[in-house]
Amino acid sequence: MVILVSGATEEDHPLVMGFEEGTQGIPTFDTLDEAQAFAEATEAIFGSGWKPLALHAAEMAKALEGYVHSVEYAVLSPPPQLLA
Repeated sequence: MVILVSGATEEDHPLVMGFEEGTQGIPTFDTLDEAQAFAEATEAIFGSGWKPLALHAAEMAKALEGYVHSVEYAVLSPPPQLLA
């Protein structure tokens, strides 16, 4: 599983997307290429500097544990054109 982070390690914060109803989600991807394409396509929305980071299940749990009370969703492979 792949997420976008502000740096290059799981200690860096993940990209969090806000939705109209006030909820939040963290986009997740199947591949590094898919995550990179999303980061490039949404640079005008989320800014630059987001890096894809591939994680195993235990690493993913550790990376996201600080967001369990503030983020409601994992957004599976979001298509960037829905955000434009």
